Amino acid sequence: MTHTPHEATPIAATAPTKPWYRQLYIQVLVAIVTGIVLGWQWPDPATSMEPIGTTFIAAMKMLIGPIAFLTIISGIAGVADLKKVGLTGLKALTYFQVGTIAALVTGLVAINLFRLGDGVHADPSRLNTSGDAGQYIQQGEHQQWWEFLTNLVPHSFFGAFVEGAILQVIFLAMIFGIAIKSVGKVGNRSSPGSTASPRWSSRSCPS
Repeated sequence: MTHTPHEATPIAATAPTKPWYRQLYIQVLVAIVTGIVLGWQWPDPATSMEPIGTTFIAAMKMLIGPIAFLTIISGIAGVADLKKVGLTGLKALTYFQVGTIAALVTGLVAINLFRLGDGVHADPSRLNTSGDAGQYIQQGEHQQWWEFLTNLVPHSFFGAFVEGAILQVIFLAMIFGIAIKSVGKVGNRSSPGSTASPRWSSRSCPS
């Protein structure tokens, strides 16, 4: 009785695990604790470091639109059946709305339970208090449900990115993803670039 040799099953190489201090969530937690201690014990130096935080937040906002746009395009272009594209877009809009509501609820609960801001030794004259929250409240009170749908369509392509309107960016990404998928093989050749761009943008963030 002869035995036929079996080919060895290739084992996928696993990526090396990062040290704990290089994990992104660890760095974020350390930064939060450091900011709290710095603002509590040394308020003047913490206030003078405001430009650093403002610049960092602006850089994060700059990446949100392109990452969302390219990620959704790559996802739609990789779907074999265009009938599933509608479900993909619905999921994206649902995740955005659920995330927004969760963030608002979390903020309201934290403010009312922990009385955030009490005991802060910040000088009000040095804080950035520009803007009027009342105008946004009035806009929300008078907005109709159909205006939400009409606001999904941006007035210009780049306007959605400039204004930071994420829902409009998602809408544009769905249209472009369907268009690329409809082209066929030509569109499939552009998909790897769309897939690599979010990874490149993510790597530009601090890690």
